[in-house]
This record gives sequence, C-alpha cells and structure tokens, in this order.
Amino acid sequence: MKNKSLIILFSVLVAILNLFDGVITSYGLLHNIIEELNPLMEELWENSSVLFLLVKLLLSISLMFISFFVYKKSKPRFQTLFLMLLVGAFFIYAGVFGLHVYWISII
Repeated sequence: MKNKSLIILFSVLVAILNLFDGVITSYGLLHNIIEELNPLMEELWENSSVLFLLVKLLLSISLMFISFFVYKKSKPRFQTLFLMLLVGAFFIYAGVFGLHVYWISII
C-alpha cells in the first residue's frame, strides 16, 4: 500500500518539475541564455515554442494518467519497478531544476 501512495506523490513531483523545466527552458531559449540539449525537444522548439510547451504539458498529463493506471491496476511487483523509475526520473529532474536555479541566479 505504501508504494501506491508513493507512486502518486512522485508522479506529481515529476510532472511539476517537467512543467517547470518547460517554462524555464522556454525563457532561457527565448533570451538566448541556454541551449536545449535534448535533440527531440530542440527540434520541437525550432518548429514552434507553443508546440514545445504543449508537448511538455502532454507528457506531464500522460505521466499522471499512466501513474494512476499503475496505481489502480498493476501488481505490487510492477508497482515497485514503476516507483523506482519515477524516483530516478525525479532525481534527474531535480538536478535539472538545480541547473535552472543556478543559471537564473547568475543572469
């Protein structure tokens, strides 16, 4: 039961950090402060900044739906694996958040 509540918690945290990343990255790209390192997201940005943000939003929403499905329907063993992946994604996004805070603080 503990894994289930952690799945929801970490999916919300990752979704929020993903949205934050999209907004702050857009700001940095718009003002030529940073470069997008993800080639897929760079391609989206070059085509449309609105599309870039829309994809970030849709990824966050998709994560929430998938997490809710895993929360409701999956077996405990898969829930544990899924939670481990969410925690890994959280730490990656927390690192990205730290980088954003750093470059915002020096501009």
